[in-house]
Amino acid sequence: MTPALDEKELYGPVSDYFLNQGYFVVSGCQKDDIVGTSEFGLLIERQDLRVDIAAARWHDAYQIEAIAVECKRLGPMGRSLGAGLWQATDYQVAFDRVFIATEALGDAGNKRSVIESLGIGHLSVDMISKTCEVVFDSDFRNRQRFNESVWESQVAPRLVMFLSFRDALGIPVRYGETFGGSGYIAKDMGGNVQYNCWFNRASGKTYFGINVEHINSFRKILKEADWSQLRCQLKVLKTHMLTLTKDPVPGWRSPLDVKLLGPAPCREVAIASLRKAIEEVIDEHPRQWRPHLKISASLWTYHKGLSRDTCISRVKEAKDELSGVMKILMV
Repeated sequence: MTPALDEKELYGPVSDYFLNQGYFVVSGCQKDDIVGTSEFGLLIERQDLRVDIAAARWHDAYQIEAIAVECKRLGPMGRSLGAGLWQATDYQVAFDRVFIATEALGDAGNKRSVIESLGIGHLSVDMISKTCEVVFDSDFRNRQRFNESVWESQVAPRLVMFLSFRDALGIPVRYGETFGGSGYIAKDMGGNVQYNCWFNRASGKTYFGINVEHINSFRKILKEADWSQLRCQLKVLKTHMLTLTKDPVPGWRSPLDVKLLGPAPCREVAIASLRKAIEEVIDEHPRQWRPHLKISASLWTYHKGLSRDTCISRVKEAKDELSGVMKILMV
């Protein structure tokens, strides 16, 4: 039996292939202006699937194109293609187009006719030049397996969110937690204070807000921010909610996050209580716990029917609505 080689060495060249064509890429490798290694998760028939590489770009004013790639590196292309069949056919349930990526080694043999008959495409990676090319293309939305409800509930909402956020705020951006049908995207505005979007699969809502979760950021905010102005800015937010939790510091094994304040309407938050709660977390166990502040409002409940321009415009408007709060927190 041929031992598996490191298939993750295919991730970079395949990710770059799509990035260079304007796609937003979710994959298990570092990408220059899209920071994150969380793979795109799906829940299909009670299976928790992780897509090696998911890529998306706008197709027209209302639609996106979403591609899934299964990477296999088991020596000759034919063996690798055969090994990727199971995952690739699962991805056809949810994605417009599906590919299997292999090392450019040997030939596909009789696996080519099998793969093509299933409507799956083939990408070949030259491990010396680290380049990727299409050997043969995939069909669009396999007629036997594509499930529009899975597409609309798990794939399109997150990829539209990623694209809208990227186009509204620009790169670099960071994404993560894309397993289980959820996910977030964020942009650091300075001092680890972020604008972010996230998708809640249970409600189907996409949210936009401000996120602060670094202890040093909170220390600076406590010392230098104008808290009276922060109170004023929070009171003019009509639909935004504020949540403060106590989260375990990364690397420390601990219980789940502890809710301290909210979710509560921003205009009803007692600023003195908010400040005191943050101070207590930092003073008590700074090596085990950290404060986590979220200020957010819903952008849309599923995006269906919204145009590309509308989605991008809503993200920009949400950013502008929070600009006063952001300016105070970016001390």
